[in-house]
Amino acid sequence: MDIAGILKDALGDKMTSELGVSGDQVDGIVKTIAGTAKKQGGAGSLVSGLSGMFSGKSSNPLEKMGSQVVADLIEKAGLSKSMAQQVADMAVPVVLKALKDQAGEGGISG
Repeated sequence: MDIAGILKDALGDKMTSELGVSGDQVDGIVKTIAGTAKKQGGAGSLVSGLSGMFSGKSSNPLEKMGSQVVADLIEKAGLSKSMAQQVADMAVPVVLKALKDQAGEGGISG
């Protein structure tokens, strides 16, 4: 699965029109978020984290992914904290849906 392609298709225009992100920034943002999703371990890790959360053995993997996306967007894409949060709020649900759709299948790619 190409997370970067999914994000760009789903959010590229929306980030530009609603958040004022330049077209040049979209590619870097998308690559950063895709990298974060891969770092978080993909679908298997998400499912495992959710199972642990419901059994009381783990923190919320959705919060962890969201906060990591924000941190990576600030560090790697050079966004302000508020802009990174707005982008993450848009992107994380798209990433989670893609990971959910991929659960039980092959891996993901950037």
